[in-house]
Amino acid sequence: MNEAQEIDNDGCPLNNICTFEESGFVPETIAMARSQEAAGWFLLTSTNPTQSLPLSLKLMRNLTDDYLEKATIQDLNRKLRRIPKELRQKFRKRRRILKNRQYSLKCRKNGAVRQNKIAKENEALELELLQAKEELRKVIEERNYYHKRCSELKTSISAVQRNRQALEE
Repeated sequence: MNEAQEIDNDGCPLNNICTFEESGFVPETIAMARSQEAAGWFLLTSTNPTQSLPLSLKLMRNLTDDYLEKATIQDLNRKLRRIPKELRQKFRKRRRILKNRQYSLKCRKNGAVRQNKIAKENEALELELLQAKEELRKVIEERNYYHKRCSELKTSISAVQRNRQALEE
């Protein structure tokens, strides 16, 4: 690798590496990207200068976030086979990030659905509990009524028996 060449945080050379904006990658050498884009090709250089590969803009534009998410890993590997290792790793990392977002979103959605279901069950159980309490209150009221009525009848019966005993004597 040429020592005068600038290197980014990932250890990839900045000169001559052009990526596309849809994947969150921005051409590092805009002037070079513009001239090569006009020709219809990007010249991508890996850390090994002998591994420079011409890559069609059409292929780069086909590797959108949507494609990265939905494509099978075999299909993606087939398309990435022709590009440098560093860029291949970035695409794979981008795919993993997108997949993780998708799984996370699905998990949050399932959690929200589960929470709503539990809240509805809770409301139904609270309503059932209120109905049971109301029924219990009515049964207790009825029991108290019959208990009072029974006491009154016992009192009446004992009064009648006393009257009979008094009459018999």
